[in-house]
Amino acid sequence: MLLRSMAVAVLMPHKGDDNIWYFDTDVYQIEGVARFYIGLANHIKILNAHELEKFIAFFVKENLQK
Repeated sequence: MLLRSMAVAVLMPHKGDDNIWYFDTDVYQIEGVARFYIGLANHIKILNAHELEKFIAFFVKENLQK
């Protein structure tokens, strides 16, 4: 019996640029993804993840702008 569903992560290359990749998945908690993003923010662009963008803005305001 399967007790939990498995999230499917999709990593797709950008057509025409070998240096751009798209990562699409569902996450259980946003904190880990936000930490990953903050560490590489100058290399990552968030697309269609408004909840993540709001969490990062809150995190930066509360922890990094003091």
